[in-house]
Amino acid sequence: MTRRRGFSAFASRSSGRIWAWSWAIEKYCYGTTRNESGFPTLDCNMTGGASGGPWLDNYGATFWAYLDGVNSWMFWNPDPTHVYKWQSPYFSYDTAGSLFDAVKDM
Repeated sequence: MTRRRGFSAFASRSSGRIWAWSWAIEKYCYGTTRNESGFPTLDCNMTGGASGGPWLDNYGATFWAYLDGVNSWMFWNPDPTHVYKWQSPYFSYDTAGSLFDAVKDM
């Protein structure tokens, strides 16, 4: 189960398992990611302004979590206040793993 975090610029609709609060408070979406065109994808109606927020796997089970991706681009219909999914770049050892190895003993 992946949990996305971010601060949306617009109020988002609340439906299903997606929670929405005031724009000034951190928002999150959670669910199972899927591969669409080679990119991790998660259904979420969080609006613009949330870019860069982490996608955390196993969040809350311990004091750490896997970083699966970051909020990178959203899809909407028919306008930017009706977002229905987000995608992230693919994280591999060459990206996130090598960064972790470089800083883990600091």
